[in-house]
Amino acid sequence: MKLSTNTNQYTTTINKAADFGIQESDMSHIMGILRSQIYSDKPLAVIREYSTNATDANIEAGVTDPIHVNLPTIADPILSIRDYGHGLTDEEVCELYVKYGSSTKRDSNDYTGCLGIGCKAGFAYGDSFQVISYTRMYITTWLARIDESQRGTISLINQQLNKPNVRTGVEIKINVKKQDIDQFNETAERFFKYWPVQPTCNRELPSVDIHEETDDWLIAVDPSRSSYSYRHQGVAHVLMGNILYPISYNLLNLSSHASESTNLLQASCVVLKAPLGALDIAANREGLEYTDRTIDSLVAMSNNMYVDLITSLTKKVANEPTRLSASIASHNYDNALPNNIVNCIRQKCTWQGMPLLNHIKFGNNVVAHSMQKSWRTDT
Repeated sequence: MKLSTNTNQYTTTINKAADFGIQESDMSHIMGILRSQIYSDKPLAVIREYSTNATDANIEAGVTDPIHVNLPTIADPILSIRDYGHGLTDEEVCELYVKYGSSTKRDSNDYTGCLGIGCKAGFAYGDSFQVISYTRMYITTWLARIDESQRGTISLINQQLNKPNVRTGVEIKINVKKQDIDQFNETAERFFKYWPVQPTCNRELPSVDIHEETDDWLIAVDPSRSSYSYRHQGVAHVLMGNILYPISYNLLNLSSHASESTNLLQASCVVLKAPLGALDIAANREGLEYTDRTIDSLVAMSNNMYVDLITSLTKKVANEPTRLSASIASHNYDNALPNNIVNCIRQKCTWQGMPLLNHIKFGNNVVAHSMQKSWRTDT
């Protein structure tokens, strides 16, 4: 994924200058921060980084098959994530898994990766992990581990000839502590829930229940929540590169610029779909960076979704025979979106050029009737 850059130039009249750098004696400390301390959720970091790397490898190789994920069990407590790309040469393994900042994906928005940090995420959870590279010629197994220097090393531990029926690619294996198995499995289920093409897996992965979806957004249904609580405002999300990011509405600083459409950014059922590179992200990929570019993009996406919802509802009621029946049929989003958003959409919707009815009034000559007696009694 392409990184945004700032080309502003700053000048000074001060003659003295020095280049920034890292002391050799501080290198292990800095590497420790990069590989572990930047992640607040270690199991999620491992699953997210290696599964998105695997997806990138498939895309690079033109492979449409899903990646494979083997989640840990009591009998086999190993997390394995496998792609079907070209595999890595010995030189590529040593370059990508040893050097921080090294990435081959910064010149294209076809790929999720770009920071040169994620392939070391195995160290966020433990002191070692395996990298198995399947090329046309060899199957090569490497052990990445934290040694006495606290910097980390990667060592070749086995190499054998590949077989014709074994597909190329890369596999990452991480030993999971038995007390963490459930956490890894639950994290994987949440993470892969919104993937358009889910990985093949040794256990069934849940998918999101969708009320309505387009190429640019979806409205999710959560059966675990009541319709009343679910319709209330909360945290919307944006999906970019298969990673679901929460939208912190307070950090958007919209203040007086808030509109009917930006209310969608507070609806917990709303998931916007952003093209890769459209939003700025934090280095740990756990959240968005609320730069002007990110804010402008989110506002634009919410506005587009708002227009889509009005258009969709207008089309839905267009074939109704009367304005009254169209108004009655216009409750498509009542149990899916917050009431304030639903009301705004319905007010913008039309039937044969006329606004829908929100209230029905009867003339003065209409006689009100009430039940005079109960059918349960004889009186």
